[in-house]
Amino acid sequence: MTPKQALRIFLDRYNCQRRGNFGFRHRWTSDGCVVTLVVPGFHDREFEGFSEGVRSPATQAASETAARVAFKADPDVNDARRRLPPTMLSLRKMYKFSSHQVRGLRELGYNPNSVLVDIAKSLHLGFRQLGCRTAMFDRDM
Repeated sequence: MTPKQALRIFLDRYNCQRRGNFGFRHRWTSDGCVVTLVVPGFHDREFEGFSEGVRSPATQAASETAARVAFKADPDVNDARRRLPPTMLSLRKMYKFSSHQVRGLRELGYNPNSVLVDIAKSLHLGFRQLGCRTAMFDRDM
């Protein structure tokens, strides 16, 4: 997995949502480009990368990759990565209602998809007691 993919996937799962939660600050020196990866989606942490070379998009991209590699190698990031709970989608796929159950829920005035989402959320919250980590779980520690 590339550092770019690892950063996006980790932050999507850690924050339980699909959005950026990171950005870059660029600073050019006489030697090359210094990039600071700013990650509000992970405790407002910052990670630096550097690439030697002339001012060019390739040098900038290389320094961004170096910052992502620093993020990927961070011990706290790796601890959180190892302790992520299953995704909500995987929890929803683990079970399905039978047609009889769907009919019964609808007769009672419930939307079966909403019930499945609520069950998945409850299961997801249960992983906190098992030591799993997400942004929501870490905020409450």
